[in-house]
Amino acid sequence: MKLGWKAALGVLVTVLLLTWALRDVEFSEVWVHLREGDPLLLGAAVFVATFGFLIRALRWKILLHTVRPDTSLRSRFSAVSIGFMANNVLPARVGEFARAYALSRVEPVSASAAFGTLVVERILDALVLLGLIVGATLSPGFPQADVFGSGPLGTALTGVGLLLAILVPGLVVLLFWPRPCVRLAGRLAARLPRDLARPAVDALEALLGSLEILRRPRLLALAAVWSVGFWVFHGLSFWLGMAAFDIHLGLGAAFFTEGVVGFGVALPSAPGFFGTFHASANWALTDVYGVEPARSLAFAFGYHLGGWIPITAIGLWYAWRMGLSLSDVGRSEERVEEAVEAEHPEAIAALAGEPPRDSGPAVVDSSENYAAQIDAPCKINLYLRVLGLHEGGPYHEIETLFLAVDLQDHLAIEPGGKDVRLTVEGADVGPPEENLVTRAARAFVAETGIDPGLRIRLRKRIPAGAGLGGGSSDAAATLRGLNALFGEPLDGEALRSVGRSLGADVSFFLGGSAFALGRGRGDDLVHLAPLPTRTALLGLPDIHVSTPWAYGALSGRRAVAGAAVDAAPRLTGRDLDWSELEGLATNDFETVVLDEHPAIAGARRALVGTGARLVLMSGSGSAVAAIYDEPEAASAALDDVTRTLPTVRFLLARTLGTLPEPTVFRRAPGARGLREGVGGE
Repeated sequence: MKLGWKAALGVLVTVLLLTWALRDVEFSEVWVHLREGDPLLLGAAVFVATFGFLIRALRWKILLHTVRPDTSLRSRFSAVSIGFMANNVLPARVGEFARAYALSRVEPVSASAAFGTLVVERILDALVLLGLIVGATLSPGFPQADVFGSGPLGTALTGVGLLLAILVPGLVVLLFWPRPCVRLAGRLAARLPRDLARPAVDALEALLGSLEILRRPRLLALAAVWSVGFWVFHGLSFWLGMAAFDIHLGLGAAFFTEGVVGFGVALPSAPGFFGTFHASANWALTDVYGVEPARSLAFAFGYHLGGWIPITAIGLWYAWRMGLSLSDVGRSEERVEEAVEAEHPEAIAALAGEPPRDSGPAVVDSSENYAAQIDAPCKINLYLRVLGLHEGGPYHEIETLFLAVDLQDHLAIEPGGKDVRLTVEGADVGPPEENLVTRAARAFVAETGIDPGLRIRLRKRIPAGAGLGGGSSDAAATLRGLNALFGEPLDGEALRSVGRSLGADVSFFLGGSAFALGRGRGDDLVHLAPLPTRTALLGLPDIHVSTPWAYGALSGRRAVAGAAVDAAPRLTGRDLDWSELEGLATNDFETVVLDEHPAIAGARRALVGTGARLVLMSGSGSAVAAIYDEPEAASAALDDVTRTLPTVRFLLARTLGTLPEPTVFRRAPGARGLREGVGGE
């Protein structure tokens, strides 16, 4: 953990502020008031404060809506708890990074995107807290004194107001002109020490990924309402805590103190906000409202410690359930920084003092340069039989059921330049020239004769070699995106013909249905009626299983056993429901892959023990999928398996009823009959 100078600065600030707060007070006097405090009222204050973390988790769903709208409350609450636990026990305020990293461990949300939503959250919190402070100063019971200029915290509070007055117009500029802002930030960052510049640039780059919520008035209004509701509710805990120590100044004083403390704890400190909390609470109550210093400090110590204990314990429990050590949590800042810089290469350029790259935007939305974008979901196989060799060559005949799931890669496409230029963010999937996206784009150009040059950015989240069809889905998304971008020069059959030349699974991802029966090589499809959406829990061992090896091993085992293969199709192509699928679930590859890879077998056994409707390996592995009727059951299962198998990554996802459509933001050169906004809102 690269926390040395930050931790030292935090400890120094804590010592100075505690010394300042206790300058005219004997701690024995504080202790007397602590002993005389009302334990029932203090317990009620702690309960309200702790319950507030659940409200934070509920609000986070709105902020995450444009990233992933259906995250589970359990996942969000566990991440919130881990984040605040991290702030309480680890130096350098790593909690925000820990929240983002913890959520990315259990939901298909990138740590970078999750961190970006927390930047938005902090901005909303600052505005609401400032509003509470101003509202309190306008109330009839507020002391008529020049308190904002008194003392270091009063000066700091005035500075915060000025900072927000600059920040809000800055957000407007960032909203409409994001890339110039990043370029400017890059030039400024290059002049600063890397340790100072990096967090700011990372936060800015991550924020760009969450700006979409600011473009949606309804979501922004909901987030603002939840923010006001949270801080008003949390203010009740201050009111109860103050009453526990016989401080009866009304709700206005409680909200004022809450606001001052909210800004005070933003200062660097030792873990747990020691010093910053106590000094800011003491300033608000003593310097502003005239409360006896020993009594105000008794409230500060009692309320702070009472609130510190439960959320720290809850966060430690969730970290243990998730298989995260304190060392893992402490490294979350590095993990998030790596994710930001992988998804936003401009951050690396800025920190290195390089000129901005002219390769398109780091985050694709309707205000940016990219002409089209599309999500590329993965698939799971709910049924897979290997029947024998295909008549046309070395391929095998199979019978399988494909179902699309919303663990997704993302592609952004823009005409321009020469040939096809692919940039891959996230997982390393080999040379761009060999990637199926590049091959699909060139196949489209060869088939249509449209050759404007293409710039494609692939944000990779589906693991390779896991049997989830990520490469095939990327190829299909490329074909569908290009076809939409250029006015659909290829009809459905021509598009499928190009897809077949790239791989057997590509045909499924080209559309028609998110649930299909595949025969032949898997590209002879019968599209089935969509299944009701269910929650899937995906186990992702860090193992690459070669599909040719799996076919060879299965054929070898059958040859040794002398077993006759039933090559007759068993499925008729009629529509199926979840009850029937529970009885059908089988995957012939499991007989060889599970023996060869104990980690995959262990993940499957762990999921079977969670009461899922069905559990089976996808494709030739290594991913294992479990399907649950209720999201709550899937969330509980996630807790169980992450605790028992901390070395395996598990993610919650949702099955899809339809495949994502391309979104085209502007007309491409040479497009025929294209309507701007196809597939968009």
